[in-house]
Amino acid sequence: MVKEEVFNVEDNPYSRVTPEHLPECLNSKTKQLELAKAMANVFSEQGAKATGATFCKHQGVDSKTVFVSMNEGTDIVIQFRLRSLDTTPFERARSCPGFDQYVPNIRLVAVITDPRDFNKKSWIYASNRIVGKTWTQVVQEQGVHILPKLCNSLGRALAKGYIKDKSHEAVVTRVLPFLIPFLFTLEPEMKPYRSLAMEILRHQDKISELPLFMAHSDLWAGNLIVNPDTHEVMGIVDWEDSFPLPFGIGLHRIQMVAGEDFNSNWQIPNNFEESERAFWAGVMDGSPEHRQKEFQEKAHIIDLAVKMGALTAGFVYQYDDKGNLILKRDSETGSPLVNGTLPFLLSYEIPFRRGSDKGPYPEGIEWPFEGDEQRQYKWICELHEELGDAGNLFDWGISDMVDRLEDLLVFSFSVIPMQCLKLPSSLFSESSKAFSNYVMLQACRTPAMHMHPRQLSTLSTL
Repeated sequence: MVKEEVFNVEDNPYSRVTPEHLPECLNSKTKQLELAKAMANVFSEQGAKATGATFCKHQGVDSKTVFVSMNEGTDIVIQFRLRSLDTTPFERARSCPGFDQYVPNIRLVAVITDPRDFNKKSWIYASNRIVGKTWTQVVQEQGVHILPKLCNSLGRALAKGYIKDKSHEAVVTRVLPFLIPFLFTLEPEMKPYRSLAMEILRHQDKISELPLFMAHSDLWAGNLIVNPDTHEVMGIVDWEDSFPLPFGIGLHRIQMVAGEDFNSNWQIPNNFEESERAFWAGVMDGSPEHRQKEFQEKAHIIDLAVKMGALTAGFVYQYDDKGNLILKRDSETGSPLVNGTLPFLLSYEIPFRRGSDKGPYPEGIEWPFEGDEQRQYKWICELHEELGDAGNLFDWGISDMVDRLEDLLVFSFSVIPMQCLKLPSSLFSESSKAFSNYVMLQACRTPAMHMHPRQLSTLSTL
């Protein structure tokens, strides 16, 4: 059995889990190790006893992690957190047939409050430990030549994340809220991607027909546990904020796993294409025959779903106190946070869409360096030139957008939950009546929520 070497390390300098924020019984490393062993005894279902504890080599920002060795030879992971963790994504992922072997079985075992200061709390979670090393460590130790085999194994693993045959609910509740802001935004960082958002929205019915899969929200090498000897993926950790999504949306990160985003400069090893083709081959090999046929037939829509995943991951979103989706902004400039390599990532084409003769990216493609806005603007226009008149889409004013909604959009705004729409107030001063009529009269393609015109006036500005 392969085990990762762990040892006591200094705290993550960015960690928010510091002694001054923890209850008194957890305000030192010695106390944390002792309590971790006690919590592991509580978590163990076989009555095993803790024999030792050590801190994880790589600590997170929002948690302190301890590995506890049990007397029957297994390890249990104990995490001390400053706030509660939603374990629903873990449970959803583990409910997929055959997928539970890759997902930690995590549960809350205790909540501790300092009796002298009720503001100091710690939520304590326990899970089984997935044995192995991180993908990052193995590649660093052995070299990039092992990437194709690792990627193939990852594809076979993620193929087990199947939930059901259709994705309508996920499109309504997850896909549309991310895309709608691109149609009405006045943010210069978002406007260049309006045409792509429009194209995805035009195909929302077909995306709804894709099978629903559990999509990891942060699929990167540090969250992948692999066997360094067999190069098989053993597990995937950190499922917080992950949701079921149409097939393909969560798989765009194969680019991040087979390549590397370093300070907004895209770096790919010489065997990148071999690795990403091996990943998709693994997805196919891990899927039943009827689903393989479906993937081939719907290659264009899946490729669009992959671009959708890259687009939404390119901007940093968060939820406010009322549960509304908002863009996270730079604390100094106030501008939306955006991945500088996004245009390059959006040019990626999946293998069973592009065929065996083409590479993953267009030949001769160049990344418009950060800060060169004119070059980036031109590049985006060329990237989406198949939409026709793409450049004009970026220059629409609000009134133009309202006037042309009927011609350009084939979906009904009636299917958009209220929290998805955060439209500029100027929209209502010029065309609120026309827009309200559009919302109420356009026929719904699918059962969904309807909005009353009065509600539109309460929407806030982006």
